[in-house]
Amino acid sequence: MLPPPQLPAGLPPVPPPPVLTPKPPAPRAPRRTRTVRKATPAPALSSEPAEPPKPPAPLPALQQILTPEQQREANQAIERAEARVEQVLALFRQRQPTPEQMTSITRIRAFLAQARQLRATDLLTARALAERAAVLAEDLLKTVR
Repeated sequence: MLPPPQLPAGLPPVPPPPVLTPKPPAPRAPRRTRTVRKATPAPALSSEPAEPPKPPAPLPALQQILTPEQQREANQAIERAEARVEQVLALFRQRQPTPEQMTSITRIRAFLAQARQLRATDLLTARALAERAAVLAEDLLKTVR
């Protein structure tokens, strides 16, 4: 270890470094208070019964406008799909279907029922449903052969 350095004889001793004390935190801004609004008093009940509120009128459904030619084509496609589905279902009425085939038959009937229900209001959706039923019927027919 080295000895502490010697200061020349005429110089005054070095004062110790000042001790730093932490500054107090800056004052905070005053808090905002919430204003509480008083509730409005309930209206006085009258002896006459109030009318129940009327439900809002249903909004009209947006539909694609089809030309007469497009309507005819969609109706023909639905009829072709229904006829094909009925042929396949008639075949299975004469047989004892397996549980998997019964599941398919139930699904086909559901698609066909939905197509018939929507035919008057949404021709394009009815066509799509009928075509799905026909595709399922074709798949079902493949399980027989």
